[in-house]
Amino acid sequence: SIRAELMRQCYQVGAQALPFILVAGIFVGFGLVAQAFHWLTVFGSTQFFGGFLSATLVREIAPVLVGLIVIGRSGSTLLVELGIMKTDGQVHMLDAQGIDPFLYLVVPRVLAFCICMFSLTTAFVAVALLAGFFSGVLIGITQFYFFDFLNRAIGAMGLQTYLLFAVKTVSIGFVVALLSCKMALSVNGVSARVLDIMPRGFAQSALATLIISITLTILFSSW
Repeated sequence: SIRAELMRQCYQVGAQALPFILVAGIFVGFGLVAQAFHWLTVFGSTQFFGGFLSATLVREIAPVLVGLIVIGRSGSTLLVELGIMKTDGQVHMLDAQGIDPFLYLVVPRVLAFCICMFSLTTAFVAVALLAGFFSGVLIGITQFYFFDFLNRAIGAMGLQTYLLFAVKTVSIGFVVALLSCKMALSVNGVSARVLDIMPRGFAQSALATLIISITLTILFSSW
């Protein structure tokens, strides 16, 4: 059923990618959050800490970086899976059985990518903030309590930031999945051609991710 396929895709795209996202969030937290607070402290501008995180980590870095990870891991898997189904004739078999390939194959994958992009990016931001705080404590540059840290980081994020975060992550997931499905289902011939389209699929999805991120940032900045 479509629901079972959606759950399978959510597990594949979201749950299986979560360890990679958490590790990436830890490294970004150590590298960005802690260093940002360090240099803002040096220049006596810690009051801008929350706004800095809002403008860099939440609005820009997290959606793009998670998008690239999802493209490299799940987008490639989607290309191979659907591409092999197309070349082996399984897509035509579904159509012959009266099952709409678009509803059964494309829709669950697009929905799964949208849901998982939002969820994974949220997890990435949370882990990056935690890692940044604890790294700051370890090296002695964080002089306030954890809840004060969260208040500075989250308190500076207004409604515009939350809307941009949601729209950007869902849009990236939607476009990446749609591009990958379109490219995989356009394959004709032998299964070997599926591997040939993977570099092109990754490049198109990565470029689309950057274009979506920049475009939405400009649109929301003028709002």
